[in-house]
Amino acid sequence: MSVVRSRYFVPAVLFLGLAVSIRFDDAGAVCLWVGQPWVAVIALVCSAAFWILLLRDVRRHRTT
Repeated sequence: MSVVRSRYFVPAVLFLGLAVSIRFDDAGAVCLWVGQPWVAVIALVCSAAFWILLLRDVRRHRTT
């Protein structure tokens, strides 16, 4: 099984993108979660969990 074909790939990428989201205003590029950093932390934790599940899933399918 390929990493991209795993069912955990899309949620892992989406949570990672959510955690590192930026917006542009007059001051330049600003983190989207500058006022609520806990949202970025939760998104990073979720992303890490999905990446771990994805890697375990891929390794399990390669050995069988």
